[in-house]
Amino acid sequence: MQKMHMTVDEILQPVFQSGCLGNSARQYDLLKYLLTEKKAGQAQRIKAYSIAIDVLGRGEDFDNSLDSIVRVEMHRLRKNLSLFNATSNNFTLTIPKACYLVEISPFHPKTQPISRHIPKTRKSLFVIASFLLLSLVGILIYWAIKSAPLKPNQTTYMCSKKVPNLHLAPTTLVGSSKLGNDTALIIDNYLRTGLAQYSMINLVFGITDCKTAGTPFYTLQTEVFRAAEQPFISVIVQYNNQQQIVFSQKIEIPKQSIILSEQASWQFYKIASKLTYTSGIIPHDAITRKWATPAYKYAYQCQALAHRYFTVAGSSKGYRDAIQCMETTIKNGNKSPDLHGLLAMFYMEQARGYQPVHSENPLQSAEKLLDLAEKTTPLNTQVLIARLRLESERPVINKEELKHTLYLLERQQPHNPHALIFASQIAGFKIGEWQYAKKLSQTTLRLDQTNLYALYYVDLAYALLFSNTQEAYEISLKLHEPRSIIAGVMGLATANKAGKITHANQYKDDLNALGLSSIPDYIAFIEGRNYESRLTEELMKWVSVP
Repeated sequence: MQKMHMTVDEILQPVFQSGCLGNSARQYDLLKYLLTEKKAGQAQRIKAYSIAIDVLGRGEDFDNSLDSIVRVEMHRLRKNLSLFNATSNNFTLTIPKACYLVEISPFHPKTQPISRHIPKTRKSLFVIASFLLLSLVGILIYWAIKSAPLKPNQTTYMCSKKVPNLHLAPTTLVGSSKLGNDTALIIDNYLRTGLAQYSMINLVFGITDCKTAGTPFYTLQTEVFRAAEQPFISVIVQYNNQQQIVFSQKIEIPKQSIILSEQASWQFYKIASKLTYTSGIIPHDAITRKWATPAYKYAYQCQALAHRYFTVAGSSKGYRDAIQCMETTIKNGNKSPDLHGLLAMFYMEQARGYQPVHSENPLQSAEKLLDLAEKTTPLNTQVLIARLRLESERPVINKEELKHTLYLLERQQPHNPHALIFASQIAGFKIGEWQYAKKLSQTTLRLDQTNLYALYYVDLAYALLFSNTQEAYEISLKLHEPRSIIAGVMGLATANKAGKITHANQYKDDLNALGLSSIPDYIAFIEGRNYESRLTEELMKWVSVP
């Protein structure tokens, strides 16, 4: 077999651009790991254990006989590489079964063998010559079609007809400097990893064109201006149908940089969230555009309504509008796991007493929705969040089951600040894993500082339990919200502990306006929240101060 001398980046670039790996950062990381180890001469030493630890995030107690994740991911990678090989005109990649060695071979077009037997009769010669001529023409037409690029208006199977499509164009480098040529591939990987966490867009690559898919189509283009007086990265998102720029951001690079700093990765994760979260720039723009199928646009708008309820005051009208929208869409046959998970969350709002009666048995309705969604997409982010909420609201909490679901959510959404905020609250308030909760809170803070209020709950509880009283008191001032019972109860406990009588009286007035007028009322509320034992004891102790 002829050997090919290519760098890891030279191999990864066309594979990535082909789109054969889809949105999976795990598949990309696995292929890069196998190629890097091969390049270093370590391919024969790769074992399932090393893949599980180094690539797939498993712990040192990984057991390949009990956990099939390596076999599953390797099967997917072999299948994805076969898709790449079907369209590659430069080289092919194969991984034989029962090993982890990536074989790289130059591309050889297959030709039809021509018979050496020549009939003696003129009639036979004419028939054979005609057959060969037709075969040759057929082969030429086949290769011409296969090697021809997609036409600009050609839609592929990778495009979605249900949500907006976002084309991630390869990052381009402008000018030369010390910043390495692998910078483009690194940026593409950051963006792909961040964007793949959000279901409000369908991410496509390569030469895929989704203009005729029936949903709004956008392109994200990144350019690195390395030779500028102040080097910078330009990120632009354009609505393709009308060539309109809907987003642009400039990221400065320190002069004389050789590699991108770690902080750069967080910048791209922030951009992914800003663009494609439910309330992000692309979803907001997409609902103003024309869709080929009104039912898909309506379902998409339902998610926007649901998000608005959770982030803007949580009014009864907003609740009714969103829940009716989702119920109608699902009743009409929409099987979106996002809608099932969101509707389950809305039923639980009723079960928690935050909204008037809509469903006779809201928890049962939520359980039914999640059971349906988990049969097909158990790892959907919204389904995992709803399952966490449901299990945490049970009278007796199964902490081990909660932990398992919590870790799944973090692994699926390691750079999604909205998912991590929720995970942080469950880890602390319900399970009592406060160090883990604090870690998630700090990660969220690096990703998004626009939703600090939600983080203050975890930070205040952590400070109340483990830090000095003054720190807890200062956080409680940031959390002060007269319309929130839990903020009032936590603030009252902190003010009493810090000896701040004036603020304690203010919290009592706020709680009185919300229907809690005495210490027994405070105690009853805390008991009803079913928090983990240490926090429950601490809150009860300090709200009981006369």
